[in-house]
Formats: sequence, C-alpha cells, structure tokens
Amino acid sequence: MRRNLLLLTGLAVFLSSCGGGDEDATPDCTVSDLVVSIAGSSNDVCGQGIGEIEAAATDGAGSYEFSIDGQSFQSSGLFTGLEAGAYTVTVRDANDCMKTVTASLSDEGGLTIEATSTSSTCGASTGAIAVEATGDGGNFQYRLDDGAFGSASEFTGVSSGLHIVTVKDEIGCEEDKEVLVLSGVSFKDQVSSIISTNCAVATCHNGTAGIPNFTSFGAIQENAATIKVKTGNKTMPKVGSLTDLEIQTIACWVDDGAKDN
Repeated sequence: MRRNLLLLTGLAVFLSSCGGGDEDATPDCTVSDLVVSIAGSSNDVCGQGIGEIEAAATDGAGSYEFSIDGQSFQSSGLFTGLEAGAYTVTVRDANDCMKTVTASLSDEGGLTIEATSTSSTCGASTGAIAVEATGDGGNFQYRLDDGAFGSASEFTGVSSGLHIVTVKDEIGCEEDKEVLVLSGVSFKDQVSSIISTNCAVATCHNGTAGIPNFTSFGAIQENAATIKVKTGNKTMPKVGSLTDLEIQTIACWVDDGAKDN
C-alpha cells in the first residue's frame, strides 16, 4: 500500500512539472511570425487631404490593431484623410507583438500659377494680367476676381489694385494667386504736393507733438493706409477739402505700396 502511494505521489509530481506550466509565459516577439503589409492605397488629389492607406496583417496571434505614425491604435487597417507624404503603419497582435511597414502617397493634379501684370491708369481700367499655369490636370480654366471661368489666360481692361486670379483644371483642382496691378502714381510728382498743401500745415501734421509729422516722408509712408481711409471718407484734412481726383490719386499711390517714387 505504501509503495502504491509513493508511486502515485511521484506521478503527480511528474505531471505537475510537465503539464500547463508555460501557459502564463511571456511570448517571445522576436520569433513572432506576425506580418504586416500594405493592401492598398490611393493618392491625395490637389492637396485636399483625401488620400488613403489600407494595411493588412497575417500570421500573428488573435486579433490585430493598427496605428499610423504613432497615433492611437484602431481595429481597422484603413486610414483616410491623408495628405501626400511618407507614413509608417504599425500592427499589434493579441500577444502585444508589433511589426511596421511604410507607405508613401503623392499629390495628383497639383497646380502652379505664375502671373505678370501691366500697369493701369489711376481711375481707369487699362491694365492687363497674363497667367501661366502648370500641373497634371490640363484643360485649364481661368478666372479674374469674381468673374466667370474661361479658357483665356490673359485679362485686359483691368483696374489698378490687388486682384485674385483663379485657375482650375479638368480634375477640379483650383489654385488662387494675388496679383497687384500698379497705377504708376508718383509720390514726388502727384501725392507730395497734395499732402504738403492740405495736411502738413499749421495745427495739422506739421511736427506738433503727438501728431505724425507729414513733412517727413517716413511718417507719411508709415501712416499711408490711415491717410487713404481718412481722405476717402473726407475726414482729412481737417480744414478745407480734397477733390475727388486728389482722393483717388492718394488711394492709387497707397494701393501701389506707398512707394517713394
């Protein structure tokens, strides 16, 4: 009887040492067969951030989670709303083993605009803007400010001032560019005398403490935007008034960039 008990005890010890002891062991991810790959992708278009990358995983343990560029993990391998660029996708399985794969997206249909302008006359519309567009889409259409799109890349009869040229292609990409059409108004020949006669006078902008000194070009240039507004709404000068032509001449000079010309 005692012999039988010893045999049973030994068998129990043997079974205990051989069975089920590795169930809680930490998986060795260095020998994991986990594989991640790019199942599909679509490029961005016109810089809109509509690119996509889809990753897939195989040969890992349990279910998979996916992350792109270090962001939070998700159950789906599909990533949307992507711009052109390089990305790193990480997959994680149920054993917390991880593998990575890289993918790159390009930008299809991007537009580049170059524009040149010809000066107008202050108060008239004699300027011109010529536009050159390049890109993948082709069949370019052109628009000036809020006008209609058309096939002509040159606009004539343009007034002085800042304008916006818009180009779109057959894919539907659009690109805007600001274009300044100069009036050619001269500060020395046309604006200086208006300000010195009407503004840089006694009791008004002639160097009195606390008031900009309009006997100095630097002060005039620094306050050019304010001068345009106040002469335009006829609150400047305080004494007397400017003609509509004088007001328009000042506005054109300011729109040209208030240059010392």
